[in-house]
Amino acid sequence: GIEAAGFLDDRFPTTLRGIPDPPTVVFLRGVLADGSVAAVAIVGARRPSSRSTEATKKAAELSVGYGASVISGLAIGCDAVAHQTCVDMGGHTVAVLAHGLGVPIQPRRNRGLAESIVSSGGALISEYRLPVDPSRRHFVDRNRMQSGLAWGVFVVESRADGGTMHTATFASRQGRPL
Repeated sequence: GIEAAGFLDDRFPTTLRGIPDPPTVVFLRGVLADGSVAAVAIVGARRPSSRSTEATKKAAELSVGYGASVISGLAIGCDAVAHQTCVDMGGHTVAVLAHGLGVPIQPRRNRGLAESIVSSGGALISEYRLPVDPSRRHFVDRNRMQSGLAWGVFVVESRADGGTMHTATFASRQGRPL
């Protein structure tokens, strides 16, 4: 159930083609929304405050209500809340992974969520070959793809040195509203 799409393939996300440093190939499991469907990246802290958790839910609910696809990174915290809210509401969500689709989903506690994303009509996507494990650099690349897949980025909460700030920086470089 995993497909590869090169930069010139029809299944390659059109929004990624327009960023300064697109991947040359992506690996997909599930269904990506058409490039004409609005998409918003919702990202934030791994240990969000209760206020940020509620803000994440509200952002995902509003996105689904407007028919937008929700993009996030399947991390613990705000990412998982955004994905789960979208799945619960019957919306479309895409999880950008920092590892290949041929290794077990990380973090382990979100494996069930990953399956729910695919079974509900969403997708898992990665720019890494199937057997590639996560590494520190891959998380930065994942953040580049999160903003690259989205029409805009909603940052819920982050430390000044948090990984979420990479997504915000990429959004700015890619011309995405933040």
